Amino acid sequence: MRAFIRVLSSIFIITSLLFSGAPDNISAAHVQQGYVNTKNTTLNVRAGAGNQYKVIGKVSKGAIVDIIGFQRGWYKIRYGNITGYVMSSYIAKIDVLSPQQAFDMVRQTDDAINKIPFGKIVTYSEAQKLFPYVATSYLTKFLNASFDKQPEGWTLCACDAVLFIQLSLDANTKVTYSSNKNTMYLSEYIYDELKGNHSQTITLSKTTSGWRITNISEKYQ
Repeated sequence: MRAFIRVLSSIFIITSLLFSGAPDNISAAHVQQGYVNTKNTTLNVRAGAGNQYKVIGKVSKGAIVDIIGFQRGWYKIRYGNITGYVMSSYIAKIDVLSPQQAFDMVRQTDDAINKIPFGKIVTYSEAQKLFPYVATSYLTKFLNASFDKQPEGWTLCACDAVLFIQLSLDANTKVTYSSNKNTMYLSEYIYDELKGNHSQTITLSKTTSGWRITNISEKYQ
């Protein structure tokens, strides 16, 4: 009798997993990414996996998000400081980053820099939210190269030495991939009367947190 009950219990557990969907069952070892693929300009992000839950934010069409879970046809996603659920049918998964997707990630990073007022102190935790597409392993180096270091954080300065993103992100930008497609490079020759003509290369790599900017380098002739 006990053996029969154990069998019934096992069947019940397996059936529950099949029909309800195991919550947040995507491995944390590697974060999958996707982009918003909807006809509308924005996609609602909800507090739970269902239309009955409150809308806690919106994500624009084409935006790249981190997929950190799955539950009953809904992805749990992270986008900047928003974490919530969206219908999985509106998210297209990314395997190899396309040039346009890479351009969007770089543009968002550049836009975030341009929105910071000169003199404003930015802490490390604030920088993580401002620059979600900069790899954690590279963030401190990125901040030190782009901002002035202060005891309480970093502050944007107006000097010529700061490492701004200068790529035009158009047909002039050369796009190359590593042999395994896990790294891509955006390179361009920059004509700059103030700093001198030089080339700039932005490296994006597939990390455990998804695709991230892992290096920005400049080479002067």
